[in-house]
Amino acid sequence: MLDTRIQKYGWYILDIEPRDRNKDNRKESYYCISPPEECIEHIGPDNNWKARKEICLKNVFYNFKNLETASDTQRKDFISLATFKPKELVDFIAEPKDCQKEESKKEEILNNLRMQGDLINQDIPEYWEMAQSIPFTFYYKFKDDSGEIYKLMIEDWEVMMLYRNCIKHGKEKALHDIKKKYLEDFRKRDIYFFLGTRRKAHIRRWKNPFSIIGVFYPPIEIQPEFDFTTPGK
Repeated sequence: MLDTRIQKYGWYILDIEPRDRNKDNRKESYYCISPPEECIEHIGPDNNWKARKEICLKNVFYNFKNLETASDTQRKDFISLATFKPKELVDFIAEPKDCQKEESKKEEILNNLRMQGDLINQDIPEYWEMAQSIPFTFYYKFKDDSGEIYKLMIEDWEVMMLYRNCIKHGKEKALHDIKKKYLEDFRKRDIYFFLGTRRKAHIRRWKNPFSIIGVFYPPIEIQPEFDFTTPGK
C-alpha cells in the first residue's frame, strides 16, 4: 500500500538493493526492500528554494542530443537519470488512451515488474493501478538550447494526482486545470525536468528512452538592477 504521508523534498532512510544487473544494467536502478520510515528532515523552499537547488541542480543538461549521448549503453559510464533544463515549454498535451491496447499491455507490465522485483503479492502495485486508471497519457513539447523541439511522456506522480483531484468537476475542466498549471503557470517558473529511462526502451537502445518523472519548478530569481553610471551606486 502506498504511504501517502511521504513528503516531497523529504530525507528518508531506506533499505535498498540494486536490481539484477543481468536484467537491468542501469547503475541508478535500485528497489526498496522495505517501506521508508518517518521523514528525518524536510528541505523547505526558503531563499528561492536555495537548499533544494543545491541538491537537485548539481549536473544539469541543456542540450538533448548531449543527454542522448550520455545515456548510450555502449558507454561504460552511461546514465539513466538526469536533470534537464528546457529552454522553452512549447505545449502540454493530453492524448486519450486506447483502452483495448492498455488492457492488452497489462500482462507485459506484470512481467516487467516481476523482472524488476517490484511486484507485490502478484498484483500491479498501487502506483501502476492508479496510472492505468487515468484515461489520458500526458506529454510535454519543449525546446532545448539548440531550439530543436522534443516531445516526452510525463510519468510524474503529481500530474496524475492532480487529474484525480480535478476530475470531480468533469473531464474537460480537469484537463483545463492541469494544462493551466503545467503550461501557463509553469512558464512563470524556473522549470527543470527530472528524467528517467524506461528499462525496456533503454536496454534495446531506442533513440529516446526517457520519460519525465518529475518537474522541478523554483521561482524565477529576479537579479537586482545596478546603476553603473553614478559613482557609489
